[in-house]
Amino acid sequence: MATYSNMGPFSPVSFKGNAKVNGVPVFVDKLPLTIGGIAGEDVKFGRIVSINPTSNRREFVMGTKAGNVVKGISMLDPTIMRTDPAMQDYYFAGRPMTSITFGIVEINEYDLTQGAPMEGSTVWFRNKDGVLAFNDGTDISTSGYTKLNAFVYETLDPNGAKIFLNMPNIVTQTRETVAEAETPTASPAAGAVNAGTEVTLTSTTPGVTIYYTVDGSDPSSGSIKYTTPVKITAACTIKAIAVKEGMDGSDILTAAYTIS
Repeated sequence: MATYSNMGPFSPVSFKGNAKVNGVPVFVDKLPLTIGGIAGEDVKFGRIVSINPTSNRREFVMGTKAGNVVKGISMLDPTIMRTDPAMQDYYFAGRPMTSITFGIVEINEYDLTQGAPMEGSTVWFRNKDGVLAFNDGTDISTSGYTKLNAFVYETLDPNGAKIFLNMPNIVTQTRETVAEAETPTASPAAGAVNAGTEVTLTSTTPGVTIYYTVDGSDPSSGSIKYTTPVKITAACTIKAIAVKEGMDGSDILTAAYTIS
């Protein structure tokens, strides 16, 4: 028998087949899992909340914006309510608050424009204010909504619903793309040239720095910095890259020259 933190003892579970299963047991009586922080604004219960991961304080705000990370759904915490008895249906800005990150959550307010919750419905939230919405799986991300890793577990009369919220919260993520500097070009082009010919290296990307080698090795930011044309006095291979802060380095230009 092994014990994980305060979760209690458990016995390993046997699975058929040869798959290796990794995980940490979570007992039903420990759900929902929650996380605490500070309300960065007045935060209503039942709203999706997010934080700015670069901030020194874990300040929850409703909804999300560029750069924020979704942390869960704001919930009533009786312990906090005892210290803030004036609380009605929201946390006061600057005060402690709690959100659910995993488990079953009861929802009584949602966006009616997208339809009523049905068991198995897809769960979304409005980016601007964190209000939940439900539909049949139709993509509404272009209308200011973000999909959650959640589904409607049970509908409640007259207007409520229980949803099962999983981690991580957001399942639709966009991979960040970084622009790449354009590969340098050489003029005159590779080939036979007269001794003393000067080769000019350029890139169509404004503001780049070009580095080059003439011994056939791949260039880097530690190679020769291009400032003046390269004079060809013997057969050689120029290799060059373009580099600019905030962009990926370019592909390598390879230009072999011989003396005619």
